[in-house]
Amino acid sequence: MKFPSDNRLHTALRRLCALLLCCLCAGSSSALAARSERDTNGFKMGPARLHPSFRFTTRYDSAAAQLTSTQSAGDLVLRFRPGVAFELPGARFEMRLSGAVDYAHYLGLDYAGSKDASHLGANALLDLKVKPVQSLTLALGDSLRRSDESNSPTLQIGVLSLHNDASLRARWRPGHGTLSIEPSYHLVSEVFSKRSDFDNLACEEGFGCTGWDVGESNYLNHAVALGLRWDFLPKSALLLDAGFRMRRYLGVNGVDSDSVVASIGFFSVFLPRLTAQAAFGWAHELNGVYSSPVARLSLSYALTLQSKLTLGYERAFSPTPGLKWIAYGSDRVYLNAGLLLAGRFWLDADLSANFLGYRADSDTLSTWRIAAALKGTYEILSWLSVGLSYRFSYDEQLSGIDDFMRHDVSFFVELSY
Repeated sequence: MKFPSDNRLHTALRRLCALLLCCLCAGSSSALAARSERDTNGFKMGPARLHPSFRFTTRYDSAAAQLTSTQSAGDLVLRFRPGVAFELPGARFEMRLSGAVDYAHYLGLDYAGSKDASHLGANALLDLKVKPVQSLTLALGDSLRRSDESNSPTLQIGVLSLHNDASLRARWRPGHGTLSIEPSYHLVSEVFSKRSDFDNLACEEGFGCTGWDVGESNYLNHAVALGLRWDFLPKSALLLDAGFRMRRYLGVNGVDSDSVVASIGFFSVFLPRLTAQAAFGWAHELNGVYSSPVARLSLSYALTLQSKLTLGYERAFSPTPGLKWIAYGSDRVYLNAGLLLAGRFWLDADLSANFLGYRADSDTLSTWRIAAALKGTYEILSWLSVGLSYRFSYDEQLSGIDDFMRHDVSFFVELSY
């Protein structure tokens, strides 16, 4: 016997599922129309298009100012980001050039001194592709970014990073067959500077996060890699990758290192909606700091053309600046979800757990980090959108600070024509 309350509950659940299914279906169909509308945006200049943009963000950061190793202050940050992008498509030659200036203004609500953390950021991208013959593609790229988010986990607090990645890549398909040969070279540099006067932290020895010596962590990376891809089935491929990386520091706050890595993997679409990718290999530091397996696994399920769920795991090693640590290993588990509802509303969610192991010649340090993010974006017009986002992170130890927690809430308006 079913009670009336159960019937009402089952009816409500069925209606909710039906409503969600209708939203996803509507999103997949109207997204195609929205995409074609966006493709015609911009100012036409012959075969090229010029796309201006502007983004305004109001952001509350609970750890905007790190006053001591145990005390932080929150603040409201206003960010202004004008930018422009230039796109030139072509069968033999194509180019994309974009750039933006990002000014962050701290209001000093909880701590007046945090106003000194106001800074000017920027990012630029250059991507050139040339096809001298149909089977060969040459690519030249450069990516420049200045921000308060460093690529080095030991330099995350009170530091501005100027990161540049210049690359030369090629893809050759002999005889237009199923084999692709992809060599590449990357020259990466990162220059650090102190963000403000109050960012002097009494950090644990070896992390190099005190600010006054942060410029001694500047480095250059040379990375050479060769990738082979064999598409043995229409939707499946075998992947072979090998690379050499050389890290050189421009100051005293770092230990030079050289490493090699090689892996074998595959990519396959098992079902119309299910995609899997896996790679297994070995990474070795030539001075003996680490010699360990590496791996990359991911499984993606497409709910619709524009909605996808991804579950993954990645194990990797990277050099890191510091007076003590030479490199760190990362075991990261993550879950990503991207949903398009009713053709206009994007919902993105990320959840990850990262287990870090810092390494030196004769010492190790293990720590972990969890992070979560949720962002909703509503497209009012093809060139106008608004959104709200929330980010949370907790580090057992970050730059020598124990139990570092951060909440970040943002509201943004973006115009991109």
